[in-house]
Amino acid sequence: MTKYKFGIKGEEHVVSLLRQGGRDAHRTFERTPFDVIVDKRIRVEIKTRRPRHNNKEFCWRVTLERHRKLTEHLIDCYIFRLEGVPYHKSAIYLLFVPPLKVRVLRIGLRQLLQGRFKEAVENFNRFKTTGKLPVKNKSLQK
Repeated sequence: MTKYKFGIKGEEHVVSLLRQGGRDAHRTFERTPFDVIVDKRIRVEIKTRRPRHNNKEFCWRVTLERHRKLTEHLIDCYIFRLEGVPYHKSAIYLLFVPPLKVRVLRIGLRQLLQGRFKEAVENFNRFKTTGKLPVKNKSLQK
């Protein structure tokens, strides 16, 4: 499967989950800085990734640039779909609100298991059912 088709598949999974949660979610088919529009107003960029081995540890490397430019000011949130998570049968979904102020975000398996991104998982689950976005990303602050 090509990277493009893999990304489209991820977008379709996210749209399906959001619809199951009661959201009105649709993929955008034109050239926009976001992938999905939710409830006719929330612009969502979706990133689907498989794990890599980095220094003997699983990690997911998410590039936030689109055509070599950060477009954070044009979207309302990012949803990361992490596939291939050990000890999980399905993907893990994380939600972040911009600005993240990084071009590449690395998410390590150890960080996931230790709960560093627990809030981002809860943000996704809350957004899926209520459509409310968090104010800021506490899980990225050190």
